Amino acid sequence: MVHEKSLMGKAFNKLKENLFYLFITQLIFLFLNLFYMILLKDSMHTYLTNLQSLSPNIESILNTTDKAMQNAQLEQILTNIGPSTQTMMFFLFIITPVILILIWTIFQGLIWKTINNKKVSTMKYLQLCLIPTILSFIIIISTVYATVNITINLIVIAIIYYFLAIFYNLQQEGRIASTLKESILLGIRKFLSIAPYVLIMFMSSLALFWVFLILLLKYTINELVSLSSLPILIYLCILIVLNIFLKSIVSLRINQR
Repeated sequence: MVHEKSLMGKAFNKLKENLFYLFITQLIFLFLNLFYMILLKDSMHTYLTNLQSLSPNIESILNTTDKAMQNAQLEQILTNIGPSTQTMMFFLFIITPVILILIWTIFQGLIWKTINNKKVSTMKYLQLCLIPTILSFIIIISTVYATVNITINLIVIAIIYYFLAIFYNLQQEGRIASTLKESILLGIRKFLSIAPYVLIMFMSSLALFWVFLILLLKYTINELVSLSSLPILIYLCILIVLNIFLKSIVSLRINQR
């Protein structure tokens, strides 16, 4: 119990040292994701609305008895919507993963680097963290596509989240492969002392995601900018501080060799 109190005290002191910077970094991380996803949502809505407006024309063409004319008109419609479809697919499957991976690597990397007070240069540290983050996203996306079971998806995401947090803490200037190996071994060896805090941290992240989802589904960008809902802002602030505090505890646990 005394050891736990000492750990909490050290984590609290670590939190106080850079609270403003860490809070702002986490807030920017959340809202950059939110703004981009709302922008994507609005673009998809516009695209689907345009497709829906073509329904009467397509129905009319399908009722045409002249097959040659029917094929020509359908081909014209496909030609007209082709560029917008290609653009939407490009944004969904190329641009979106790249942006989300970069946002995660940059801002979560900055948070973990600051908490651990790493001496390695920021640019090199973020570069070293990029490949494991890409691999993590690939595994998560592959799992989501492979199964619709929410429980399995959450378990996989939690496991990735756990080992990725350890990697971000351990990475200095070493090789990525050796740090990944060390992260897995340390994560298994110190599972009972690290996992409970990472689990709570993961749950706080899910709570932040829940708020994120509500804002995403409810607001446009203009509405979000003018949003002044005090309960949501207070809830966000509490969750962000809790998340940073838990990161500080996890950092201390991992570095207790």
